[in-house]
Amino acid sequence: MFYDIVNKMDLHEATAYEWEEIDGKPRYRWYKYALNSVYMISSIDDICDIDDISFNDLGTYYDSVAWVAKNDPKALVYIMRTLVEPVTDIVKQKLLSHLLERKYYKSCAIVEKHLVSFPVPAERTFTRKKEKSIKDVNKYIAKRIYALSNLLYELKTKDKEKLYMPEIQDPLSNLLNFESFSADLFREDLDSLEWLLQNAPDEIKEMFTTKICQETKDRLLTYLAQKERYSLCQFFKETLPVFEMPFYFEIPPYSKEIVNENELFLLDEDDYFDEDEE
Repeated sequence: MFYDIVNKMDLHEATAYEWEEIDGKPRYRWYKYALNSVYMISSIDDICDIDDISFNDLGTYYDSVAWVAKNDPKALVYIMRTLVEPVTDIVKQKLLSHLLERKYYKSCAIVEKHLVSFPVPAERTFTRKKEKSIKDVNKYIAKRIYALSNLLYELKTKDKEKLYMPEIQDPLSNLLNFESFSADLFREDLDSLEWLLQNAPDEIKEMFTTKICQETKDRLLTYLAQKERYSLCQFFKETLPVFEMPFYFEIPPYSKEIVNENELFLLDEDDYFDEDEE
């Protein structure tokens, strides 16, 4: 086994042995990459969820695992059993899935048997879900609500006559209704909001303390009622404060008419909502 051989050599002999080129690489690098195949995944798992991360770019590391499994299987057992610290189940499964995809079956058998793993701690799962949900709700719900309200507020206070121009009723409908957002994405964000209402109610209420237009609030409540999100209807009905304004504008029903960029003269460029804004 590589590690036994190196440990029995003096420094000069060990260095020469480790750096001897084997199959296009210094010998030690095959073992180092096999070891790091685990750390490259677990280091990311330590800081964020990796469910949706592919790790497809680690092919050199997976190949090294297979090389060690073929040429020095006891060394791979030693790496997985002794040199690598225990990892979460998802890290182990990510590594196994890539080895299996490449048909490195011997590697899979060794990793499956000797790499120690444990379930993801419930506290970590809760904390990360809470952090992600707060971020998504703020970005995709709170900012959208305020963006729609700000647009209407600007029109009501600075360009009232534009609200009633027949030629822009379809653009207004598209710009001022919540249906214009991606249905699938918005549904996921509403799921996150409902989860937060159950698990972090005080923190979520802090996102919705800014006043909005009554019309925007009414359209939001209508949209949520249509989606049968009744708990969210009640939450926003009780939570969202509104402006006192001299008149009420009936927002046109949602139209799927595509908004022409040339018609977006309603606001200055800096007033538009940027979905990528953090």
